Amino acid sequence: MLGFVVRRLRGRLPLAAAVLLTVLITTAVLTALVAFNRTVGEAGLRQALQGPVRARTTVLVSADHGFDKRPKDDAAVGDYAGRLFGDLPVHTETVARSRSYGLPQSPAPSSGTPAAAPSGTQPGTNSASPSGTSSGTGAGAGTPAGTGTQPATAPAKGPELTVLAALDHQRVTLLSGGWPAVAGVTGRGAVEVAVPQAVLARLGLTAGVLPAEVRLEDRFDGSPLVVRITGVYRAADPSDVYWRLDPVGGREIQVGGFTTYGPMLVDDSVFTAARIPQNGRSWLLDADFAGIGAPASAGIQDRADSLGEELRQATGLQVRTEVGDVLRELDSSA
Repeated sequence: MLGFVVRRLRGRLPLAAAVLLTVLITTAVLTALVAFNRTVGEAGLRQALQGPVRARTTVLVSADHGFDKRPKDDAAVGDYAGRLFGDLPVHTETVARSRSYGLPQSPAPSSGTPAAAPSGTQPGTNSASPSGTSSGTGAGAGTPAGTGTQPATAPAKGPELTVLAALDHQRVTLLSGGWPAVAGVTGRGAVEVAVPQAVLARLGLTAGVLPAEVRLEDRFDGSPLVVRITGVYRAADPSDVYWRLDPVGGREIQVGGFTTYGPMLVDDSVFTAARIPQNGRSWLLDADFAGIGAPASAGIQDRADSLGEELRQATGLQVRTEVGDVLRELDSSA
């Protein structure tokens, strides 16, 4: 049978070669088209992830944990980031924050004895739950950054509070005065802070009288805290995703059941040296999607919700992200 076929093909070799060549060309073209389509799709995915949806792909992790939990929390967040994003590079930023403190009832004097703060009870923390994930309990994660600084004359509602936070100096612009000094371990003297312009106006102070001391009151136990205002700052770019870490969202004033001003910027050493108690921390995970492909995207989609819940149950850390939803939306629109 094989011999018969070979004999018949001898007289039709040009036709057989043409058929074989056609099959090879078709296969090569289809393979190239599939590869091209995959390459274009992945390039479009990477480009889209660098656009307006980028803020939604960040991950905010937060917890009302004290300083003693830092090593354990840092390790848990690092492990979570590695499991979620795989081999993708991840930039992590973190901010520690204090309890809420009451501002003085009346504008502080420019010199002399610090003004007293009102008494009251510790308010609850703000939270806002996005779809599919748990919400953070300390930072202003539920409020998007970039809404601009509210005027210092914004109407107050309820108690007027502030928090102290160890913000990154590179994310703010110092308008006047100087940065707070590194805290000593002796626990003596006022805690140095820099404040937004809205806080300075609320306290009845001007940049010309700095440094100036103000007495705050711990809303948890009523104990006083004297701070020395050394400078005035503003957010360098309030629309940056970094300000998701800020309890006030980079806006200087937040009005709700109570009015929060700030935060008062401190050096992180005030927490590490136990000058004031750390009430919580927040981490912002920002993945670099420049090398993401379809398999990595599918893996993140599958893991996003379940890993966040696992982290919450194991450590009490709360996760807030839309990265899984964003990737599913981009896949469906491709």
